[in-house]
Amino acid sequence: MTDVRELLRALIRGLPPGAIVTVRAEWITELLADLPVPEPGTVVDLTASEVGRLLGRDEKTVAGWCRAGVIEGAYKLRGREWRVPRASLRAFQEGHRGPA
Repeated sequence: MTDVRELLRALIRGLPPGAIVTVRAEWITELLADLPVPEPGTVVDLTASEVGRLLGRDEKTVAGWCRAGVIEGAYKLRGREWRVPRASLRAFQEGHRGPA
């Protein structure tokens, strides 16, 4: 299986911040074809409530972080409920660790 992250890193290596990258749609389709497809009904992203439980915070606090862009990648599902991809939660946790 192709490591999509490595291909994307190679694509942007050396580009300045804010650079725009244009790729053919067929290339993206080929990359996505190699990725596993989640089983129907599999929950991939977490709710604000689930994130709150994991972090020991109130759901409204998590929603506020999402609204403010503190948790990058968070989005509103159908314009209503906040969802946080697991990778976004990991990045948030790594960026908010206290000193060792």
